[in-house]
Amino acid sequence: MITKHQLETYTLYGAIGRVLILLTIHNLNLPIKIKFPLLLFSDICDTEITRYFTKSETYLDAHTPLYQILDKLLDLLTYLVVWNLVKNKLTKSETYIIFGTILLRLIGVLAYISKNKEEIYMYFPDLTRETLIFFALSFTISPLLFVVWFGKIIFEYYWHYKMLN
Repeated sequence: MITKHQLETYTLYGAIGRVLILLTIHNLNLPIKIKFPLLLFSDICDTEITRYFTKSETYLDAHTPLYQILDKLLDLLTYLVVWNLVKNKLTKSETYIIFGTILLRLIGVLAYISKNKEEIYMYFPDLTRETLIFFALSFTISPLLFVVWFGKIIFEYYWHYKMLN
């Protein structure tokens, strides 16, 4: 059994590892079509690095306050890096939508830091990844985007509220 201090230390290792992976992928000379998914799905790296150090065979509990703060801030950083790569391919409306989803999640992260209640994320869902993927697949703004968002909101409800209660 690991101590709380060890878990926090390993969580920091995971976050540092994720930043290094993010920077490495960003700086590799790869086509955007390869970089884009690698960056967006680098999200799993922090938990896997932490699991490696804790020697955990099972899923790592990602509901600790330190993990929640670091993970959500790194998600936002990742979205800004991805946006920087694809910004020239987006319309003005798509850019506004993406920044709106980033702002929504940032408000949620700040509210979480203030209240330390994970249920807050249910009201400030992370819609950015799905929105970026939606636009990358050459979909334009359409009602289908709202269907994608609705699905993500249901996921956020179960992940940040139902699983905890």
